[in-house]
Amino acid sequence: MKELRLYIYLHRCFSYSSDISRLHSAFFTTMLTYC
Repeated sequence: MKELRLYIYLHRCFSYSSDISRLHSAFFTTMLTYC
């Protein structure tokens, strides 16, 4: 069960980081559009 918990934790971290990168790219394109 410990491995499963570790897998869920890693998956949550990876999905969080991908959300952050998506947010960064959206912010960057917005800046490029308005500047």
